[in-house]
Parts: sequence; C-alpha cells; structure tokens
Amino acid sequence: MLRLRDEDEEDGDFFPGLIPLVESYLDSVNVDVATRCHLATYLDLIRKRG
Repeated sequence: MLRLRDEDEEDGDFFPGLIPLVESYLDSVNVDVATRCHLATYLDLIRKRG
C-alpha cells in the first residue's frame, strides 16, 4: 500500500508544507533581521504544534 506522499511523488506533484513554503517566501523578500527572528518564533510554535 502506498502512502499519500509516495503517490504524490510518483505523479511529480509534491507540496513541501506550509512552514517550508513560508520560509522560502521570507527568503525571497527583503525582511529585516528583527522581523525574521520574530516570525521564526511563530513558525517554531506552529511546527511544534503540528
């Protein structure tokens, strides 16, 4: 039996997840260090609760 993720990878469709997507977006825009650290705190909270 294939897991859902395996099936997605076979089709070439893969969603990395919300947190990596947000982190990638933050890497692509100019966010100051203080804001990035503040957002990282919230992303860590979401990661731990997930």
